[in-house]
Amino acid sequence: MNIRRLLLAEKGPMAAYLVDVYETMGVEVVAAFDEASQDAPHLDRASFAAYIPSDAVPEALLDASNDAGCDGLHPGLGPLAEDPRFAHAAARANLLFVGSPAEQLAVLADRWTTRRVAVKSGVPVVPGTALVERLDEVDATCADARSRLGGALWIKDAGGHGAQRVAEGGPPERLAALVSARVADGQRVWIEREVRQARHLVVTVVGDSGGGALGLGVRERARRRDGRLTIDQFPASIGDGLARNLVEAAEVLAKKRGFRGVGSVGFLVDPTGGAWCLGLRPRLQLGTLLNDAVQEIRLPEVQLRVACGDRIGWDRGAITGRQDVALGFRLRADAPGVITRWSPPEGATVHTVAAEGCTASGLFAVLVVRAPTRQACVVRATAALRAFAIEGVSTNLEAHRVTLGDEGFWAGSVPDPDSAGPSD
Repeated sequence: MNIRRLLLAEKGPMAAYLVDVYETMGVEVVAAFDEASQDAPHLDRASFAAYIPSDAVPEALLDASNDAGCDGLHPGLGPLAEDPRFAHAAARANLLFVGSPAEQLAVLADRWTTRRVAVKSGVPVVPGTALVERLDEVDATCADARSRLGGALWIKDAGGHGAQRVAEGGPPERLAALVSARVADGQRVWIEREVRQARHLVVTVVGDSGGGALGLGVRERARRRDGRLTIDQFPASIGDGLARNLVEAAEVLAKKRGFRGVGSVGFLVDPTGGAWCLGLRPRLQLGTLLNDAVQEIRLPEVQLRVACGDRIGWDRGAITGRQDVALGFRLRADAPGVITRWSPPEGATVHTVAAEGCTASGLFAVLVVRAPTRQACVVRATAALRAFAIEGVSTNLEAHRVTLGDEGFWAGSVPDPDSAGPSD
């Protein structure tokens, strides 16, 4: 690895962790910040900081990287991490893009193509229709969806964005009208069956330049609120057989795609144990903080080394001996506000962009709690959430406390009632 300095575009809760990992590796980090993040704690931990306005175009990140003498650029956890045009632009600017190569991002951005690869690889996908690209295909496809799939349906475009739900029992013409409108707008769409009471499970997967792929266990997106993910759990509360099958399926898909980088393969699992692949997201996610907490493998370091062309260097046997469980709680501000008191709990890890005197807006922190068993983890998390004091801004702390008091969540066997969404 020959990276000396890289620009970090991430401004969210994982930013400080990324800075710490790369600085520990001997890489100087230039942390990008804007008006909203100028007081973020991670700026003091980075070697340098670069002001880039929030309304600046992505090219401003490339200019700042070159001005700061960087030889690498980390796009963060947001859309830039999956943007093939941005990855190409970084390569043209002689910057190592810390993520999957541009040519892979271009393919993975097409969820329909990834879906077809999964089918050809023997990895089951959520039952759905053919791709609709022309208006004269709409009526036949919608009729097929109603008769063969039944129930509530989701309309998705080829990029996996803008999913629309069509409720069961609604007027038949509504489905055709929605599909027609999107096709007329130039979108390529397909229709999927809704999987009710599904568990949303995720396998973090690492792929290297030698064609190797390694799945790092199964994480569960354990609870949502208002359609947004709020709690992660690793490992998921599922049987060993199902976990093994999901990891193997994720590895098969990654190998078939020739995937290089750190990504996440999503699955929906229904109450009968039926599992369907949702696709592969080629970037770090906040949920991977739980992999690192339990498995102690520092995925940002792995991501950088793989981007530099290194091989993974270890197998599953090197990490499966750790049996701890971790829960991750995403803390959001109900509305922007200045934090007048910030007192995180002892004995837990808080990844955050917040501090006393800072303005908190949207997702601003992730609380990670680890324990030998899931029940012990819930107990520790309950104590941590009770001890966590945040004043000056309304947050979802109380909602987390209520969730931990739910018998179903304690048992780990009740799917989230908000789990029928189209997440991937």
